[in-house]
Amino acid sequence: MLRYITVEKCKRRKVNDTIDNKVVNKTNDTVSQPDDKSSSCTETVTVRSRESGSDKFPSKPGKTKSKTDRKPTLATDTESSASSGKARKKRMFGLREVKGDLFSCPSTSSLAHCISADCRMGKGIAVIFKKKFGGVKELLSQGQSPGGVAILRRDNRDVYYLVTKEKYWHKPTYATLTSSLQAMKAHCVKQGTTEVAMPTIGCGLDGLSWPKVCEIIRDVFRETDVAVTVYVL
Repeated sequence: MLRYITVEKCKRRKVNDTIDNKVVNKTNDTVSQPDDKSSSCTETVTVRSRESGSDKFPSKPGKTKSKTDRKPTLATDTESSASSGKARKKRMFGLREVKGDLFSCPSTSSLAHCISADCRMGKGIAVIFKKKFGGVKELLSQGQSPGGVAILRRDNRDVYYLVTKEKYWHKPTYATLTSSLQAMKAHCVKQGTTEVAMPTIGCGLDGLSWPKVCEIIRDVFRETDVAVTVYVL
């Protein structure tokens, strides 16, 4: 009877040991072989680093970053401008004053000066323009009012007549001068004109302030490739 009880106890122990071994093995299999479908990339790296201690994986799971946690790399100004295709072209605008005769300017330069809408051109430098280029009827036919610009094509260059007042005895305003300059700028940009020579427009007989006119010219042509040269005697 005693021997029978002892044998039964031994059998029970073996069964329990077998069950415990299966549980342990199953647990180890679960830890060493994580389910790819339920585990993230970060979690997988953390488990492997704990078990193998390999240098290829981070030793501190708390500092492991997933791909989604990484900060995006900021592009440089050159890269961003090149990728967007909006790289700014450096403008060649310039405004300078030189002493000398306006009509001694390079033949590649366009010319500009101010007139009245009636095209009388009876005083000042306008008289020289009238003698050199004529075309009074052609100018009148263009029907430009104050704030506009009439244009003659002479010797393979444009000659701009800034209409800044209605009658020759009137005085121009900064507003009409600005409008005429803007009209000239639009034509220059359209035609690809890069050089314009002029006197101190709007000043002298017309009575405007040259420093202020100079600023208007700068503001109008700033964002262009037109170089403006002002000739003073």
